[in-house]
Amino acid sequence: MGMAEAPAPPAGWPRRKRVARTRLEDASLRLFAERGFEQTTVDDLAAASGVGRRTIFRYFPSKNDIVFGALDERLIILAEELATGNSAGLPLVDMMRRAFHLASSYGPGERASLAVRIQLIATVPSLQAHAALRYRAWEDTVQGAVTARTGLHRGVYARACAKAVVAVVWAAFDTWRENGAGDDLPEIIDAALDVLASGLAAVPAVPPAPAVPEAPEAAAVPEASEAAAVPEASEAAEAAAAPEVSQAPEVSQAPEASAAPAESAGRDAGRGA
Repeated sequence: MGMAEAPAPPAGWPRRKRVARTRLEDASLRLFAERGFEQTTVDDLAAASGVGRRTIFRYFPSKNDIVFGALDERLIILAEELATGNSAGLPLVDMMRRAFHLASSYGPGERASLAVRIQLIATVPSLQAHAALRYRAWEDTVQGAVTARTGLHRGVYARACAKAVVAVVWAAFDTWRENGAGDDLPEIIDAALDVLASGLAAVPAVPPAPAVPEAPEAAAVPEASEAAAVPEASEAAEAAAAPEVSQAPEVSQAPEASAAPAESAGRDAGRGA
């Protein structure tokens, strides 16, 4: 699947120019895969391709467009095949299936570069933003075909169909790349369109898993402060059990002799006698 903003090579281009463009794309994709898209400069691409910077921009408006270059040519094929399917009166899904099969027909020698393009678009943020702008051309092409086939010029049906078709086909390309970029792209596109044709209700929902009972909470481990309190209680018990040591009684001081009063009493008695 591709996007259409950078123009495809005109049909009247000399073979020499087509070969030069293909060689430039192949060299650029190889560098992007080895070094990373953001890390590769236009000067690097020029050196690897044996051309100047001006030659690169003569073929592609920007570095981003090198990644989308070959994919853009497929939009022309898609539009032609959608028109053919509409003229043949094919059902809508069959018309989409046939057109995307023909627009996505790649030979064994083209699959490796296609996988690199899809990988870059899926992982490089600047290319994702670039792709989002260019998807609109694909959606508009599909929407026009749906409108022509159904006669529905108003409402959301034609645009919803277009966005859904482009989305599931892109999912097919991404799945194909993740699965090894083999020769099964048509089958994966069919499976993706089948999902769209059958709708979400075609696949029964998986019943929710039973709730797992919670495990009982483990007994709390005493904290260090609680553990330290045990010996203190033991020490208190031992202290209570030990007999108290009686203190020695205080020695009372001997009373002072009151001699003076006694002598005074004796003299008083003598005088009385």
